[in-house]
Amino acid sequence: DLSAGGIQSSQPDPDGFRRSLDLLHEFVAAAIDRHDLDPDRVGLLGFSQGAITSMSALLEHPDAYRWAVALHGYLAESHHDRADSAAGQPVFVGCGTRDQVIPPERSERAAKLLADGGAEVQFETYDVGHGTTPAEISDVVAWLEERY
Repeated sequence: DLSAGGIQSSQPDPDGFRRSLDLLHEFVAAAIDRHDLDPDRVGLLGFSQGAITSMSALLEHPDAYRWAVALHGYLAESHHDRADSAAGQPVFVGCGTRDQVIPPERSERAAKLLADGGAEVQFETYDVGHGTTPAEISDVVAWLEERY
């Protein structure tokens, strides 16, 4: 639930967000085991609420995720004090310059917090509202291919 605070200051409901993060961590660990995935190649990609979750999950368990792509989201305030835990981790942050759901300033602030904490951040803006563009997806693919 992101309804409190409006578009400039909304934050995830603490209890629901905690449950979502725990379920995500459990799911990824189970998927690695069940499908014999290479844990050194596991990353997170999220859009909107998924971006908020991906950045927070990376900060909670930087040893479990090698990278994160956060499209049109922000860093939850509950995780601001952990921004340095992803030092050295690659993170792609993308946002729309015309986003009416999550203003670009919020995504830009997330990118800055992560970069100030030592993450290797690439921040990009796109002329779009709350959605992706072919250019954004191409940039994400190129970013991933450079690393893997």
